[in-house]
Amino acid sequence: MRLALKDRIPREYNPQIMVELFQLLQDQLNRLSEGNASAYHGAATAAPTNGTWVRGDWVKNIAPSSAGYFGFVCTVAGTPGTWKGFGVIV
Repeated sequence: MRLALKDRIPREYNPQIMVELFQLLQDQLNRLSEGNASAYHGAATAAPTNGTWVRGDWVKNIAPSSAGYFGFVCTVAGTPGTWKGFGVIV
């Protein structure tokens, strides 16, 4: 997920939107400092089914189970992209 502020900055001050923008900026800066600026790291119970994603984005599985996956990685960019499980739990 790439940071794009051009169409996200409101014409009038909106605290909720500003918090969201600062969180996006924080996440992008943290990824940049880790040498991973193009990948989104998050957590969910399953692979994303909406949103626009880039190859290399991944989410940690917060509901792991035996023979399940540690997480999910986007292998083909798109909306929502193609997601594959990784890290089989044995």
